[in-house]
Order: sequence, then structure tokens, then C-alpha cells
Amino acid sequence: MIEIKITIDSDKNYHSFLAQGHATSVHGGKGNNILCAAISVLSQTLYIYAKKKSWLTFEKVAHDGFLEMVFNKQSSYEINLAVGMVLEGINNLLKQYPNDIKLVIED
Repeated sequence: MIEIKITIDSDKNYHSFLAQGHATSVHGGKGNNILCAAISVLSQTLYIYAKKKSWLTFEKVAHDGFLEMVFNKQSSYEINLAVGMVLEGINNLLKQYPNDIKLVIED
């Protein structure tokens, strides 16, 4: 199962993003799994863009299937837009694959 956890700070801004795990092999084997590929594109694009814009206060790409980042507060408006866009994509995938993705949003 793919688990995605997004935290929101006390000012209602996105604070962190964590994606970990893999989709079941029913969606394709390693390197061919369409659901893993879709989540990877969304989360890695957010990571690359956030890093390029210097929005990160913490980042960890520990291994295949794990990505964690914490955002700074100085760029909250832009971060909210970027994470919101990625979240739209994740929610769309969640509707199609509800048994393979767990999304947690914490205040």
C-alpha cells in the first residue's frame, strides 16, 4: 500500500509531505507499476520544485518508495498552491484505487 501523510500547521498552511510504500503487483511489477509511477511523478515533481525554490527545511529520500519533506513558512502561499495541485492528483488516484492508497491529512 502507498501511504501519503500531509501535515498542516496552526496557520492552516501545508507543513510536511511524506510518501512511502508501494502499490500491489496487480498494477504491474517493479518498474512497470502504473500506480507507483503516478504517485512517484506527483511526489517527485513536488520535491524537485520545492528544492529548486528553496522551500525545504528538511528532506529525506531514504530509499526507493520513500520521500519526506518539510516546508519553510516564508513561502506558505506558493507552497499551498503547489501541494494543493499535487493533492488534486493524489485524490484523483485515490478515487480510482481506494484499496491501494492511504491518504492522511493531519492538523
